[in-house]
This record gives sequence, C-alpha cells and structure tokens, in this order.
Amino acid sequence: LNKVHNIFIDTATTKLYACATGEAMEVFDLSNPDNPVLINIYNDVGHVHDAYVKNDTAFLNCGNDGLRIMDYSMVNSTSDLPVELASFTSYPDAGYNHSGWLSEDGNTYVMCDETLGSRFKVCDVSDLSDIKVTALEIPPTFENTVPHNVMLKDGIAYFSYYNDGLQIYDVRDINSPKRIAFYDTHPDEDTGTNVFKGAWGVYALLPSGRLLVSDRKYGLFLLGYNAPPNI
Repeated sequence: LNKVHNIFIDTATTKLYACATGEAMEVFDLSNPDNPVLINIYNDVGHVHDAYVKNDTAFLNCGNDGLRIMDYSMVNSTSDLPVELASFTSYPDAGYNHSGWLSEDGNTYVMCDETLGSRFKVCDVSDLSDIKVTALEIPPTFENTVPHNVMLKDGIAYFSYYNDGLQIYDVRDINSPKRIAFYDTHPDEDTGTNVFKGAWGVYALLPSGRLLVSDRKYGLFLLGYNAPPNI
C-alpha cells in the first residue's frame, strides 16, 4: 500500500478492508498477520471513504456514490468476486456518504453524510432489499453543522460532530431519536462555512465505558458517561 485513508478489520473472518488506497478499496486476508495477502480490489465505485464490516458483510460509505453493501463471504483470492447485496443512493439529505455504524443485532445502521447542514440518518437495514431511512436528525445549534464519524453501542449513537463537538443520541426507537447528551470540544465561535474544525473522531467501545474524542485544535478528551436505561 502506498496510502490508505481508513481501515476496518473484520476479526471474525480475519479480513482487512483498506479504504481509498489509490483503488476504491482493497481487501486483505490476515490469516497470517505477518504476511497479509491481497484478495480483492474493489473499484465498482469511484471511492470508498469508510467501511463497517461484520461477518463478511461490508457496509461501504462511497462518498458521492452513496452506500453499497457487499458480501465477501466467498472471496478468498483475487479470482473471487464479492456479491452486491444493496445499493442505496437515493435517500433524504443525500450528500457525501462518509461513515456509518451497525447495531449489534444488525438491524439498524446510523449513517453520516459529510455535507453542510446534512442530517444524520437512522436506517432500518433488517431487509437489505428494502432499506428505509426511519429518522433524520441534526443538533439544534450551528445551522451549518456537519457530522463526521459515528459509533453505535447498545442503541446509543456517539457522533464526532466537528464544530458541535460530541453529540450523543438515543436511537433505540429508530423512528424517534433523542439527543441525550453533548460536549462541546470546540468552544470557538462558529461562523460562515468554516465548519471542519472541532471533533474529528469518537471511540465508544472502551471496557471502562469512557469515551475518547479527538478534536482537531484542542486535542484528546477522555469523558465519563453513563447511558440512561431504556424507559
């Protein structure tokens, strides 16, 4: 690899998905981690910006080409091809499809389009032949706010939201997300279209339950948070 924007490792199947390598995406077999083996080059779209993969099912955030869902279960060498399970390109507030995260039960997918004023999407993906956007939300703060990355844990969505810092939404009711917490890592004034500062990344899967948020200007934040019960 000469470069890579992002990687995702499907630990259950020992495959590494490398996004935006010069190719749209490359997939490697990590059965021998000392010697990764290239098994697929995916170029059906112009660009794969990010990926979430579970048991060989890859949710690919393809920028202006929307969302693709691919089955890699039969891909073990460069002679094998993945199967496209879904192509989702027409949906409300469609923009630059940037990132997303799948619920533990595989039925809910939360998706971010990195576009000025774009709302994040809560999607019902229980039937990949009929994906539905069940809700769209945006923090009630800066009108040009932009979502960047998201992680989903136990029905709670944790967003790095650039100038709006950390935003936390309860999406257990996929039809009615509720903002339940936030932390502004970027206290500077929000003006015009200068919106790509602030919270860049979030990590919500530490065993301690604490949250990591990286801010482009103000550094790394370690936050304590206890999600409320499902009432």
